[in-house]
Amino acid sequence: MPDEEPGPGETAAPRKGVRARGGPALAVAAGVIAGALLLFDTGARRDDIDYADMSVYRRLWADTALGITRFLDGPPLGPLPARRPGSADPTPAFRAIVVEKVAQMDIRPFQFWRTIRAQPFERERGRPEPAEFDDQGRAMLLGLGYRLLGGVSPFLILWLGALFTAVVLVWTAWELFAAEEPAAGVLFTLLVASSCFVVDVLSLPRSAVGFYVVALLLLVPVSVYALLGPSRSAAGFWSRAVLAGTLYGIAAVTRAGALFLLPFLLLAFAVAAWRRRAILARGARGRALVALGAVVVLVGPYLALRQPQRHETWASLWAGLGDFDRTHGHTWSDAVAEETVRAKGGDVLKSDRSEAVFRRLVLDDVRHDPSWFAGILGRRAWATITQEKLWPRAARDGRTMARSTSPNEGLLDKYYTYTATVDQVGVGRAAWEMPIPLLIAPTALVLLLAPLDARGHARARVAVLAGLAAAALVLPVLITTAGAQEPQAFALVYLLGAAFLPGALVRAWPSVQRWRRG
Repeated sequence: MPDEEPGPGETAAPRKGVRARGGPALAVAAGVIAGALLLFDTGARRDDIDYADMSVYRRLWADTALGITRFLDGPPLGPLPARRPGSADPTPAFRAIVVEKVAQMDIRPFQFWRTIRAQPFERERGRPEPAEFDDQGRAMLLGLGYRLLGGVSPFLILWLGALFTAVVLVWTAWELFAAEEPAAGVLFTLLVASSCFVVDVLSLPRSAVGFYVVALLLLVPVSVYALLGPSRSAAGFWSRAVLAGTLYGIAAVTRAGALFLLPFLLLAFAVAAWRRRAILARGARGRALVALGAVVVLVGPYLALRQPQRHETWASLWAGLGDFDRTHGHTWSDAVAEETVRAKGGDVLKSDRSEAVFRRLVLDDVRHDPSWFAGILGRRAWATITQEKLWPRAARDGRTMARSTSPNEGLLDKYYTYTATVDQVGVGRAAWEMPIPLLIAPTALVLLLAPLDARGHARARVAVLAGLAAAALVLPVLITTAGAQEPQAFALVYLLGAAFLPGALVRAWPSVQRWRRG
């Protein structure tokens, strides 16, 4: 990315960052190695996938069928034509073909490049109907991927998240090297790639929740550039905005929860522009145009890709309160939620009529008992920051997580079993259960060392951690911690804190020496 040219009215500064630490090649190499490790771990951890045992994974097969339809009939992007009257849903037939051909051709889960010819699917043409409340980004990516590969890749769906994350890791290493944090550039990307949770959630067959993690990871290079990066060039600013907007748009259309991160993405680029005054030094009208252009570049790809599907906001809010409600009957269970809404005048769980009922029920509870709601928000924040559900350890307690204590929590424990938990680290199939205090301690030490930073680098480093933490808290605190994957994603803050620790120790050492001499 263009980094070194001074802006109008600026003098050239000494060469620092990436160049001073060994050149762009080292930064790219660090990111590529981490990306390669992520792909290796994905292949190893998903090697036992057997589609024949996954007929009940509705979203796996719905997205696959929609991707095949986009590959056969188009368009790979944009809305699908409406289903013709009398046309059959080909999803069951497509599923049977995939299972049969995978066995016949001996396609392994790591071979995402191997494809099935289009002819068997063409004989079963139909028009699958996208579910009203399902995100369609994964199906669009599959359709585009099938076009690029020239056939239907049965296992590409498992690799989408990892392939996008590999790009983000290279960018992250680049920005950290440029910010004179080479140790962090190496450590953070390797820690992400060796997190069993990250690997599993990116390749989760049953849903595209991994793209929420992709969007959260995207905030790391953006925030490092905004707060620590030395680049002053307008070209560097706009090239990063285009890359961030494209990756974020893909993530948000694939997993709607990523929309909670948009304000932090916009804020990061606002800070980046403010630190680079030359980008804004064009008068009031010029500054307004720059701001408008940045918003368009960052939000435009999502607006261009989004589909007509929407989400049952109030049903999720009502059920989500079951994570800590013990008095008003909220329960993290679709069956209980539908039974409740029918009793209160609604119909099926996901409908406009039921949404209105859920909205009334949630707002009535909050208005009548605001301290109850505030207590839930506080307990959600504490549970997310401390990862308290994962404090038990198998070696010590005979279990890897604290079990649910109330029927209100519904299937919360089951959601935690969909992936390895965030305290699991390893390479390939080997994994080690890390004590949660050990996960948190390096970040706490970075914060304690901040006042000793002799070069004043600490405030920006702490601001990067604080921004990432604030972004990672929004969805678990406002919606629920019962989704399991989103609250665990907060641990990315601790991985970044651990990566910052060597640099924090080096910068604090002169102050420690002065204190000892004094």
